[in-house]
Amino acid sequence: MVVGPSLCTPAFNSSLQPTAQAVLTSSFLLMEIAIAAFVIFVGSFIQSSIGFGLAIVAAPVLFFIDPLYVPAPITISALTLSVANSYSHWRSISFHGLRFAIAGRIPGTISGGFLLLWINQQALALWLGISVLVAVGLSMSTIVFKANGKSLFCAGFLSGFMGTSSSIGGPPMALVLQHQENDFIRANLAAFFVVSCLMSLVMLTSIGRFGMEHIMISLPLMPATLAGYWLAMRTMHKISHQNLRRFSLGLCAIAGVAATASYWF
Repeated sequence: MVVGPSLCTPAFNSSLQPTAQAVLTSSFLLMEIAIAAFVIFVGSFIQSSIGFGLAIVAAPVLFFIDPLYVPAPITISALTLSVANSYSHWRSISFHGLRFAIAGRIPGTISGGFLLLWINQQALALWLGISVLVAVGLSMSTIVFKANGKSLFCAGFLSGFMGTSSSIGGPPMALVLQHQENDFIRANLAAFFVVSCLMSLVMLTSIGRFGMEHIMISLPLMPATLAGYWLAMRTMHKISHQNLRRFSLGLCAIAGVAATASYWF
C-alpha cells in the first residue's frame, strides 16, 4: 500500500511552500494597492477642496510603495480628477488667461522629460523630495505675483518641468492664482491640469516612461480618485480650507523630508 507524504515530511512542506509564498505575495500586493488607493483618495479630496494637492500628497508615499507609480499613474489620476473638476466649475474657466500658462508648459514638459532620461531611480527619489519641499515652500509663501502673461508663462514652465519629472506641477500655478476667488482658482487650475497632464503623458510615452504596465497599475486608483472628488463636492463648504491646507502641507513636508533623506540612507 502506497501512502502519500506525511504532514511532517520535507516533501509535503516543500509542496506547500510555493502556495504559501503565492498567498503571501498576493496579500502584500493587495495591501500595497489598498494603501495607494487610500493615499490617492486623500489627495483627490484635498485637490478638489483647495484646487491642488493630489500629487504633493501622493507622490512621496506612492514612490516608497513602488517607484512605478511616479510619475505616470499619478498623472493619470490627476487627469481623471481634473476632468471632473473642470466639468463642475467650467463656468469660471478663463481660457484667455490660461493660454500663456499652456504656452509655458510646452518647453517645461520637454525639459522635465529629458530630466527623467538623465537621472536614475535613487536620484529621482531625491528630486521628488526636493520638489515636494519646494512645493510646500511655494504654497506657504506670502509672495504676491500679479497674474499676467509673463507670470503665467513662467508658472506654466515650472509646472511643466516639475509635473512631468515628478508629477507635482500644481504649486507654481497656484502661487500665481492664489489671490483670485476660490471658484476661479479651482476651475482654472483644473482646466490647466487637464491640458498639462495630457502633455506630460505624451512626453512620458515618447521616452518610454508610460506604457501598459503603468495603465494597469493605475486602474485601482481611479475609483479612489472619483471617491475623493465626490466627498469633497459634498463637504467643500463645511470644512475650513485654511486648516485643511495647513494640515496637508504639514504632512507633505514630512513626506518630502523622508523622500530626500532616503537618498542617503
